[in-house]
Amino acid sequence: MDKGFTLLEVLIALTIVAMAVTVYFQLISAGTKLEYQARQNMDLVVQAQQFFEQMQTRNVRDDDFKWQGEHQGCAWDLEIKPVDVQELHMDQDETTLKKETEIYSYVLTYACPEQKDMLFQRMVVVGKDFFSDEFKQDRGWQ
Repeated sequence: MDKGFTLLEVLIALTIVAMAVTVYFQLISAGTKLEYQARQNMDLVVQAQQFFEQMQTRNVRDDDFKWQGEHQGCAWDLEIKPVDVQELHMDQDETTLKKETEIYSYVLTYACPEQKDMLFQRMVVVGKDFFSDEFKQDRGWQ
């Protein structure tokens, strides 16, 4: 009786090893692609966050303030929504209390080609007269 492997056994073993190596390299390749996409997405998020912080330093009450535009190949749109701006009414002695501050939500939509739109939101507390009545009417807040 010969001790050893037949040619058929060797071919089957080589086929199994080749399939395992192929699957391994496909997994490595897919993992590398996912890492690259994740880095690109993270770079875009950082870019958008930095842009949003830059927008926060500008005065939205200026007449030449831009509410939408393009930044590094991505379209953006800024919207401000009132959150807590109402007056407090006291029913018993018909007293109206005005709050010293108002809260607004700044919402930035940042849309890049071939990427899912990103939404950034910040709550901003301002003095009660920060936005003029005319500014509020122009935005449809009153």
